[in-house]
Amino acid sequence: MNRTIITICLAMLLMSLGSCTSTLKEQTITGTIKGLGTNPIVLLNEENVPIDTVEAINDTFVFKHQIDLNDPKFHGVTFPLLSEKGSRMIKDRTYFFVDSDAIQLTATIAEGGLEDIVVTGSPATTKYDDLNANFPANIEIKKYEQSYMEAFNKYNYGVQNDENRKQLSYYSSIIDSLMGMKRQNMLDAISINDKSVAMAAMFYFNFRNEPVEFLEKHLAQFSPELQNTYYLKQLYTKIALKKSSSVGSMAPDFELMNANGEMVKLSSFKGRYVLIDFWASWCGPCIREVPHLKKVYEKFKDHGLEIISVSIDDKENAWRKALDKHQLPYVKLWDDTKVTQDLYQFTGIPYVVLVNPEGDILQINKGLRGDDLETTLEALFR
Repeated sequence: MNRTIITICLAMLLMSLGSCTSTLKEQTITGTIKGLGTNPIVLLNEENVPIDTVEAINDTFVFKHQIDLNDPKFHGVTFPLLSEKGSRMIKDRTYFFVDSDAIQLTATIAEGGLEDIVVTGSPATTKYDDLNANFPANIEIKKYEQSYMEAFNKYNYGVQNDENRKQLSYYSSIIDSLMGMKRQNMLDAISINDKSVAMAAMFYFNFRNEPVEFLEKHLAQFSPELQNTYYLKQLYTKIALKKSSSVGSMAPDFELMNANGEMVKLSSFKGRYVLIDFWASWCGPCIREVPHLKKVYEKFKDHGLEIISVSIDDKENAWRKALDKHQLPYVKLWDDTKVTQDLYQFTGIPYVVLVNPEGDILQINKGLRGDDLETTLEALFR
């Protein structure tokens, strides 16, 4: 290699190294939380995973870290002092964009947890909050949320009589209607906020589980300069996963532990019809499907049917306890890391998928629940 080429290669290498490191900048998050005292605070990344912990001193704390400010993402802080109380009614965390080198957070700890939260130094957070606060539907929701919460608490934590039920039903219907209007407000706002990372994040958080066609239509409204940012890239990944796990696609393969501690692959059942039942021990509707699953398994197992139950229980003990109780006669797998939830893009259970002997997805949910399941399989095997 001649000297000129070596020089060019070195220059390109240095440039590439520079481009890899130049986007990372020193960033600080400082806070003053009245009532915090000397207690820990945990910093959460964009995936809600703890990445740092510091100890507050006299209500104040500082986080320092390196981050790419060119692609802003939501981070959060959570307070073990509050979360350890074990009540869902207590606000123990708050979220904000990390989009500048210095962000300040102030709040107060009260009976309900964090109150009077103010974030400064983050333009994207300000934009997000302003968008949210000024949607016409949100302005209306503010008028009713106090009455709704009072009715909710009266019925759920007070007396469950007809009067309290009617009040809760009345305010619930108003809130539900306004939430539908808010969804439309958000979609209408994209066209005039197409370059806003705050709008991109809002779209992601509120619509990421919508069908592929819906996502593709509205993603196209965002500016080209935003298409390669974190939240829109997440949506494009979701679209790809949704397409790869839809009817007509090859069923995504997975390998999970069975009840005997052995690793089992979905692909090892090719040549048979496979009914995959995603469930959990705590899911009432899932348990109600068990008698139907047992019935069709006994009826069709000798005709080429296999049933694979995939539990998404967090704890192995809960899964095994349910297995002992319900005595499932078919394949039993445990997915504690929720890998199948990503592969098959389901947000609720039971979620039932029928796969043909070639490994293609034939049906999802429709016709695979209750008495309809036997009817569907009868047509398949007759």
